[in-house]
Amino acid sequence: EDLFSGIRKQVRTFSEDKMVAEAMKEFKVAFKEFQKENEITNSRLDEYRSSLKTYYTGDFTAEYKNKKKKKTPQAVSYLNQLDDDSIALQYTYIKENHNQLGEKHKLDYANDKSTYSRMHAKYHPIIRNYLEQFGYYDIFLVDPDSGDIIYSVFKELDFTTSLKDGPYAGTNLGRAFREANNSNDPNYVKLEDFEPYTPSYEGAASFISSPIFDGTEKVGVLLFQMPIDKINQVMTSNCVWKNVGLGESGETYIVGNDFAMRSQSRFLIEDSAGYFAMMKGLGINQ
Repeated sequence: EDLFSGIRKQVRTFSEDKMVAEAMKEFKVAFKEFQKENEITNSRLDEYRSSLKTYYTGDFTAEYKNKKKKKTPQAVSYLNQLDDDSIALQYTYIKENHNQLGEKHKLDYANDKSTYSRMHAKYHPIIRNYLEQFGYYDIFLVDPDSGDIIYSVFKELDFTTSLKDGPYAGTNLGRAFREANNSNDPNYVKLEDFEPYTPSYEGAASFISSPIFDGTEKVGVLLFQMPIDKINQVMTSNCVWKNVGLGESGETYIVGNDFAMRSQSRFLIEDSAGYFAMMKGLGINQ
């Protein structure tokens, strides 16, 4: 309860920050001007789309299969749902970003002609530092009108897509956005429970959102993506069960409304082979 109370306070106060409101407004305008300012023609867009396809079917698919035991994602399907703005920006900030997969957030400035890249160089280091200080997986700024994710720290496949009608609109990220976007209360906060999330390779992801106001005008929606790590730290007492009085076999864990665990079992951590053998013996599906 204390962990989630703190998270609620962080998303609410960060959404009230004047810098966040300014970043939201400036990114929103610059987002739509990115193609024009970089003089991106239709033929160049075709080249970008073809190049992005190699990223979707190469880097992303390889990492997805590695994490999901060779299961193949519908990568081309997600790519085909991108509009021209998404193609141009994902090409620049993901494909042409020379940082490795999982480190795309290290790019501060894409050396092009756009206002967007200048704004990114201005705001990205500050927002990234906030993310790192508080241990979030990602932070998003979303246009309330189009639903476009006009900024994210980590630049995964959801970057630039619309949470109204894009490939991830039906996810818990999309639901968190819509709930906050429908509220006219600056203090409103919506928490969406953990679910597998495709851009994060089906990793368990939870999202918390709050509307961004500039005075009385709603200018955007702020979202944080939370990994399971902090909850596991709390529920396992940082894996020092004996020190907190749980002896040789005591444990605490959380079960959600869908009867799935929200934190890891002590026995999975201490003896994974034995844990899986026990699960198999109980007849649990592979």
